[in-house]
Amino acid sequence: MKSSRSSTNNSGIYGAVTFRFPYGLLVAADAESEEEHDDWDPATQVVHAASDSLFISVRPAESGIVEVVCVEAPYETGNLQLMFSGEISLSRANITLSEPGGTMHLEVPIERKHNKVAVFGDDSIVASRIVLVFSEPAEESLGR
Repeated sequence: MKSSRSSTNNSGIYGAVTFRFPYGLLVAADAESEEEHDDWDPATQVVHAASDSLFISVRPAESGIVEVVCVEAPYETGNLQLMFSGEISLSRANITLSEPGGTMHLEVPIERKHNKVAVFGDDSIVASRIVLVFSEPAEESLGR
């Protein structure tokens, strides 16, 4: 399915949130995800991926706010660093942004259920700005 969004840079914004993350952890996941990410070591991995979710280390609340933006590719990320690139499969075309304590929960409608996703941040250890860039997956990965 082709996106109906304009290819103009920064025009495909799905949603955004600015928040203080008490545990320094952003969860981007399918609303029905039960992935626990038990094998994740935040000391060695800034982003940990499962089939339907991402755990992303961000600036903890005591250090300040974090801005999170969900967009459709193409998107101009400026001087942000690529932190992760992979795929995510969702039960419906929504990505849920949350934090483990349950004080923030935002469901963001996106274009597709199966996506390539790239995570960009302004710091590779304690990011204060995260951009999740969604795009159509390669044809060969659609038949999983």
